[in-house]
Amino acid sequence: LLAHRVGPMRRRGGAAIETALVFPLLVLMLAGIFEVSWYLHRRNMVSEAADAAARAASVVEDPDDVSTTARSTVATRLSELGISTTGMVVSASVVSGDIDAVQVDVTVPHSSFTSMVPVPDTIEVAASALFEDVGG
Repeated sequence: LLAHRVGPMRRRGGAAIETALVFPLLVLMLAGIFEVSWYLHRRNMVSEAADAAARAASVVEDPDDVSTTARSTVATRLSELGISTTGMVVSASVVSGDIDAVQVDVTVPHSSFTSMVPVPDTIEVAASALFEDVGG
């Protein structure tokens, strides 16, 4: 009789030990997936804002307004998307060549949720657009 009672109790205890060993690894893996997904999602939103800024800056009539237009467009888009513009750096420049274009570089600070998975502290994206002739 005693031998029958010991067997099932050991199996139940083994399941608890296996769960205790596997559960933290599962939580860590899920936290990593969440953290990387959050970073990529925010990077995609910043990239969209940079694209919009490059498009907006490519249609200005005065080349001196390129930087101002790009900065204001990025700030507006990021605010609409719920991303803080504190610490944001936007640079816009005219790239001359056979075809003139505008290049917009955006850097935004990024803070992680868990700090368990190493992700970059900043999001850096670049976008460009060809100048369009809107005057003619």
